[in-house]
Amino acid sequence: MFFVCLCVFGQQPKTVSIQVQPQKTSTQVSTNQQESIKQLQAENEVLKTQLEKMEKEVELYREDVRTKVADFNDDLSQWLTIMGLVMAVVGIAIPLFITNRSDKLLKKSYEKMVEELKTQIESVDKDAKSAKESLAVVTTLKNDIDIIKREIDKSKRETELAALKTKVNKLFAQAILESKKDVQHSIELFAKVIELDSSNSDAFFMRGNLKYDLRDLEGAMADYNKAIELNPSEAKSYINRGLLKNNNRDYIGAMADYNKAIELSPNNAIAFINRGTLKNELKDPDGAMADYNKAITLSPNNDDAYCDRGGLLISLEKLDDAMKDINKAIEINPNNAKAFLARGLIKTRRNDKKGAMNDFNKSIDLNPYDGTVYLSRAFLNYDLNNCDDALSDVNKAIELNPNDLTAYIHRATYNTDMKKYDFAMADYSKIIELNPNNARAYNGRANICLIQEEFSKALEDADKAIRLEPANYIFHITKGQIFKSIKMYLEAIYEFSISQSLNEKDSKSYSYRSECYRALAEIASDENKKTEFVTKAEADEKKAKSLKNADKA
Repeated sequence: MFFVCLCVFGQQPKTVSIQVQPQKTSTQVSTNQQESIKQLQAENEVLKTQLEKMEKEVELYREDVRTKVADFNDDLSQWLTIMGLVMAVVGIAIPLFITNRSDKLLKKSYEKMVEELKTQIESVDKDAKSAKESLAVVTTLKNDIDIIKREIDKSKRETELAALKTKVNKLFAQAILESKKDVQHSIELFAKVIELDSSNSDAFFMRGNLKYDLRDLEGAMADYNKAIELNPSEAKSYINRGLLKNNNRDYIGAMADYNKAIELSPNNAIAFINRGTLKNELKDPDGAMADYNKAITLSPNNDDAYCDRGGLLISLEKLDDAMKDINKAIEINPNNAKAFLARGLIKTRRNDKKGAMNDFNKSIDLNPYDGTVYLSRAFLNYDLNNCDDALSDVNKAIELNPNDLTAYIHRATYNTDMKKYDFAMADYSKIIELNPNNARAYNGRANICLIQEEFSKALEDADKAIRLEPANYIFHITKGQIFKSIKMYLEAIYEFSISQSLNEKDSKSYSYRSECYRALAEIASDENKKTEFVTKAEADEKKAKSLKNADKA
């Protein structure tokens, strides 16, 4: 019974607790800070409005200046045209006037006219130059306004971003606090964080952890994948995804994730602990021991590392070393429920049933949601003939882990022993539904059919069990008993003989085969045959008795 217990302990999925910092920025924002942000936003909006109004006025002034410059250019063009005409007329008329009138008077008038034209031209040039300078000033002012506007927009964006980050951090902190009270509400809060900040890898990671706790494994896997996509350099996401893959029996994928986590974080003790547990499940005790030793070197006060190494030592039957590790784990963390479970298994192995019961009870007190502990206590209760308590514990184990095949197997066994055959049959059928290749379930159902004398169904299930595990001697005993019940003695003897070849130390196959020889002797008409069968029966009975005595010793 202990070995079944130990198997369950060794295969139990390892739960890892990883502390996550919500964000590098502070999640606490004072009321004064929030009011300052709002005031700054309001002032920015007013300034922006004023600048937009100024920009429109400047644009109007700029257009007036452009119009004035255009008018000046038109006036200048007209003056130049007039000057051209005047100069042409003067060029023709002067010689006539010089001829007919006084040269001195005409010359003086001409010079005066030229001076007046020069003065007007200079005035026009001056006005044009002033207009161009004004236009340059307006252009510079417009550029300055654009710069100020961009700064205001930048300040506004930074303010909005700061406000958004503050809101995200506040929601993140609330989600973490809520996870201790209401997991579903915490998931909803993390969803709001993700809605506001879709690149927040920590939010996806934390939500994945919560979905895992709720057994939403598909949802947890999606969140871990997204967290890794957003931040492929974060070891913790690979560790937890590896744990999920391990539980889904994707051992190759789990190993790849643990290796990646160790590559990214070579000093991460949790990654080595998880990889050690996986190696232990894959029957690599040396590799598992190396990883547990490394974890203890990296983190000498990690109670999980000592606890898991102790579990490995139990499976290697190094109980003294295992007890040292388990006691060390309890010394470091007196609230480590798994350590008390492991110590209870060691005490069960040492036949300290009272001590084992105390440790199992302590483990349940510390963590009443671990189905493995209830199952281990069920084994002990059954061994102590506390059948009702055993059945109650295994029911609790199934309630906590509805897909735990081992729990169904043992409940079916208890119900069979208590002659509750219908319940036992239902459990075996449930196991086959969950895992159509479970040979023990077919064999158990064959035994129930045998008891209920449904021999055809019994043979059908017995054959399925043997096809799945042809080297299991117990399955051949079951099939032999079916043949024996329908008086097919030679076929039964054949199955019992196969069982003996697979396990020479099992007394039952010899006892059952001797009964078949006795039955053949009774119906034999040939005296020689009768004597032969009796002789074989006596030899098997002698062998069975010898093996039973050896077991008692």
